[in-house]
Amino acid sequence: MADPTDRSAGVTPLPDFERRLITTRAKSALALGTLLALYTLMVFAVGSRGKNWASLDQERFHLPQINFFVDHFWSWVDYPATSATTPGFHIFVAMIAHLAGLDQVVDGTWPQAAIPWFMGLAILAVLWWSFFLLARAPWRAALYCLPIASSSYFLLPSLYLVTDNTGSLGYALVLMGYLHYPTEAAALGITAALWVFARQIYLPVVVAYPMALTGQIIPRALSRPVIIKIVLAILPPVAVVVVYAIAWRGLVPPNFAHNHAHALSTVNVSAYVEALGLLGIFSVPYALLLYPSVHVLGRQRITKTMFICGMLALLLWAIVPSTANIELGRWGSAVWVAARLSPVLGEHALLVLPLLVLGACAIGLMIELARFRHYLPIELIIFLLYIAALGMQNLAFQRYTEIPILMTLSTTAARLETPRRWSMLAFLAIFGVYLAIAVMRAAGIVGDLWSRT
Repeated sequence: MADPTDRSAGVTPLPDFERRLITTRAKSALALGTLLALYTLMVFAVGSRGKNWASLDQERFHLPQINFFVDHFWSWVDYPATSATTPGFHIFVAMIAHLAGLDQVVDGTWPQAAIPWFMGLAILAVLWWSFFLLARAPWRAALYCLPIASSSYFLLPSLYLVTDNTGSLGYALVLMGYLHYPTEAAALGITAALWVFARQIYLPVVVAYPMALTGQIIPRALSRPVIIKIVLAILPPVAVVVVYAIAWRGLVPPNFAHNHAHALSTVNVSAYVEALGLLGIFSVPYALLLYPSVHVLGRQRITKTMFICGMLALLLWAIVPSTANIELGRWGSAVWVAARLSPVLGEHALLVLPLLVLGACAIGLMIELARFRHYLPIELIIFLLYIAALGMQNLAFQRYTEIPILMTLSTTAARLETPRRWSMLAFLAIFGVYLAIAVMRAAGIVGDLWSRT
């Protein structure tokens, strides 16, 4: 006879897949909630204090631009530019100020704190979801978000009204869309248009869309529906940049054109040296996660790839000057710090060479992993297109390359096997230290690590 106190009597047990689904959802909510809660605590504990590049950019460039649009909201094209970027971010903040009934936005008003915090929150949420869809492991997805969250080029823009995190949010959204939702062409076109409305430098990334849609580097036999999707995804961002290029008679506002005149007439190859060298630096901790997957490629394939990439890096180093030079924009990066400390041969810094070799080998091995596993490395394609665009401006800063590099490496790591526990702990420790440095930098305890001097 059944026990009347037994509450399980007559209840049909959940199938195994439903139990796993509930467990996965609970773990996912806990992992994402923990990530976003820790980020929020960090932002509000540090606050906006001291002087750093983000606070100075906010005061000199972005608050004046925002407050112009507060007073002249519909002057979207014909306006006095105080920022070299397209004005979408400034217009958005001005719209929030209007809705809040503010006459102007200054340091200390709630939009100055809330909007940067929200941008950072959105970046982490989008990246976590993208990494989770690849790894199908909620805590690993959170781990892959840590390098981005630990960067001062993420944390400082989460405290101040600058365009960096708006650009990073667009990068994360487009990366996620091209990876997981490539058929949503209209949504991706609108997203990319808003992205370049805030920072025009990202426009070349949309060239990756046909590859993401078809899964081919060179799409073949395009049908009418595919062509329509390509137009829907690419035309809106191109139209935005064309409007401003016509209004400005160039790619930047007229009063900023002299800053980039040399790069717009040639190509600033120093930006490529900085990006490749910085990729080499960050590839070292990521090697802890990627080693088991790379090892499967086999010694012969790895050796051949590394030899070819090493020779290409040597060629780049021999052709392109790699010494630190403030006047030519070669400062503001760990790569240029290495160059400043290095013995030199002419205009070539010896310590930069191994960084370039590491970076080139990282790219080569990511390509080989994609070939071995039969996937299109869209994250690498997007990164290379963005880096190509950096050659159109004069500055070779870590500020412009660190977050895209970390997103690229984390996306690749999320695709691959579960790393060993000790390697994940070592990875966590390394970027935990990097996070501590970023917090101290934001709090004014330490200065700019990659300053001019």
